[in-house]
Amino acid sequence: MIRFRRLLPPCAALLLASTAAAQTRQNPLLAKSTLPFQAPPFDKIHDADYEPSYFLHIWANGYAAGYYAYLWTEMLADDAAAWFDAHGGLTRANGDRFRDMVLSRGNTEDLAKMFRDFTGHDPEIGPMLVNRGLSGY
Repeated sequence: MIRFRRLLPPCAALLLASTAAAQTRQNPLLAKSTLPFQAPPFDKIHDADYEPSYFLHIWANGYAAGYYAYLWTEMLADDAAAWFDAHGGLTRANGDRFRDMVLSRGNTEDLAKMFRDFTGHDPEIGPMLVNRGLSGY
C-alpha cells in the first residue's frame, strides 16, 4: 500500500499535466528538458550496441527461481502485516508475540509451521494482491 501511495501524487500530476496539454494543444512531455543533463540520442543507438547476452542473467543461472523467492517473501510479509492490522497494529503485545513466536526461534523449527502458528493460517496471497492494487480482497 505504501508503494502505491508514493506513486499516486506523481501519477496525478502527470494526469493533470496531460489534461492541461490536451486543452492547450501543447504536450509538456515533448518539450525540451530544462534539466542539466540531456537524454541520449536514441536515433544514434543501434541494436548491435546491445547484444542479447547482456540479458543472459535474467533467464540463466536460476535467476527466475530467485525472483520467485522475492515474491514469496513479499507475500509472507504482506500476510503478516495484514495479521498485525487485524489485531490492532504495532502494539507492544503484538510485537512481543511476533518476537516470541518467530524472531526468537530463528531456524530452529519448520518456517511454515512458525508462520501458521503466528498468523493462525497458511500463507494467503490476498493481502499481497490488495497491496499491489490487484484485488478488492
